[in-house]
Amino acid sequence: MSYLLPQAEGQNPTVISNFRKAGPLQLFDGGSTGTPAFFNFGTQVTEATWESVGPTGSGADNIYAAMDQLPSEARAILVHADYSIISNNTGLKTLRLFCAAGDEGSPTSTQGALINVSVDLDAADQSTAGYQVWIPLDADQIFKLYWFDTASLTFGGGTIRLMGFVCDT
Repeated sequence: MSYLLPQAEGQNPTVISNFRKAGPLQLFDGGSTGTPAFFNFGTQVTEATWESVGPTGSGADNIYAAMDQLPSEARAILVHADYSIISNNTGLKTLRLFCAAGDEGSPTSTQGALINVSVDLDAADQSTAGYQVWIPLDADQIFKLYWFDTASLTFGGGTIRLMGFVCDT
């Protein structure tokens, strides 16, 4: 039994370089000829502010050039999101990353956070991790991003890397 959506003739998106097509999905193939481009949300997006991210020419607040190669049929992207935090003192530390295709959600809620990390750290301890997450795109292939961390920590950086996408045809 196949769970892949049938494709109408002439509507198959082109397979892009360094990606492998799997039905309506294309995933980074891990080949040595391509390395997914990083988008550094920690330096490009202002903390505690919703900002848009999209391909060149999209009108988004922040340009992520790796999205330039997406076919027009792409409706969501798969990214690998990484972060690093260093504790300034002992206690619970929190980092949250939110993304939305339409209206923004509540950034104070743990509901809908793509990354919701709370770790109990001693002073000078470091926490790093990475997550694979899907981000929905609007009709212009733009998404909105919001991140924040708690006081008493040093944000060591946060990035996303395009790892795949899904098309609706």
